[in-house]
Amino acid sequence: MQTVFFFKNMLSKEESEFRDYLSKKLPKIEKMIVRCGDSDTVLLHVKCEKFEKHSAFNTELSLTIPGENIIATEASHAITKAIDLAIDRLVMQLKKNV
Repeated sequence: MQTVFFFKNMLSKEESEFRDYLSKKLPKIEKMIVRCGDSDTVLLHVKCEKFEKHSAFNTELSLTIPGENIIATEASHAITKAIDLAIDRLVMQLKKNV
């Protein structure tokens, strides 16, 4: 699975924290996409935006597998919580569609 990151209004420290935490959560998704066939054809777009005014993070995960595009979006005041909730939504959609 290939992963592409997009960040907006985030400090480099927050970006590295985001990447590290997400890398711990990705095996959960990788186990499920094994059923989809070749893992080289799977692409995960990860977008994270920080809203200074509200001190919140918006995380969007867009998973492209052959014949399917699954999007999960979540916003939270804690970056780790936003990742966890977005991953959970993505996993629920994968269970339904794959």
